[in-house]
Amino acid sequence: MLKPQDIVVLLKVLSRQKEKWSYNELAVELDMSASEVHAAIKRALEAGLAVKQGDDILPNSRNLEEFIIHGLQYVFVPKRGELTRGIVTSYASAPLNEYFVADEEPPPIWPDAEGDVRGMSFSPLYRSVPGAAKNDPELYEWLTLVDAIRGGRVRVRRLGHPGPTPSRAPGAPGPSREDGLQAQPDPASGCRRREPGPRANPEQCRSQWDCASHLRRC
Repeated sequence: MLKPQDIVVLLKVLSRQKEKWSYNELAVELDMSASEVHAAIKRALEAGLAVKQGDDILPNSRNLEEFIIHGLQYVFVPKRGELTRGIVTSYASAPLNEYFVADEEPPPIWPDAEGDVRGMSFSPLYRSVPGAAKNDPELYEWLTLVDAIRGGRVRVRRLGHPGPTPSRAPGAPGPSREDGLQAQPDPASGCRRREPGPRANPEQCRSQWDCASHLRRC
C-alpha cells in the first residue's frame, strides 16, 4: 500500500531532472533513512508509479500524474489545525499565489519553528517535507501544487492541474492577473511555454505549459 512519503520521494527524483541518484543521496536530501527511501521506491514500482529502465529507476510520469490529480486528495487528506508559524503552501505559495488576491484569511502553512509566516496549520505529505523543501526550490513548488490538489477549493485544484509544474527560473517575472498567455516554444522540453499576453483571466493560467503535463516532459 502506498504511503505519502512515496510521493515525496518520486517528486524529489523528478526535481533532479534525470540526474543519477542513490538511496543514500535521496535519504540525506529528504531527511529520511535510506531504508525509508528504498521502501518508498519499492512500493512505487509495485503500484506502477515508477519503472525500471536498465539500471535506472524513474517515475512513471503518466501514472503519477493521474494519481496526483484524481486520487491524492482522497488518500492523503491533509489535517488542518490551529494558527501557528511555518512555511506557506498551496495557493499561498508560488506559483499559485500570483492568481489569488490576499484577504483576511490566514494562509495554509506547514508548521515549522523557523518559519516566518503565521497561518493555519496544514499537514505536509510527510514530516520531513518542510526541511527538504527549504533546500530544493523546485521540489518546494511541486509540493505546494500537490497541496493545492490535496486540500484546495475547487478553483484552487483547477489551477493546480494538470500536475506539479515548476513555474519558471527564480527571479523571472510572472504574468499579472490581467495578463493572458501566448504560446512560445520551449526548446529544452519540446513544450510550448505560455508567456504573458493581453487580457486573460486566472482560469486561463492553470499551467505554464500547453503540453498535457510538464511531468511527462512531453
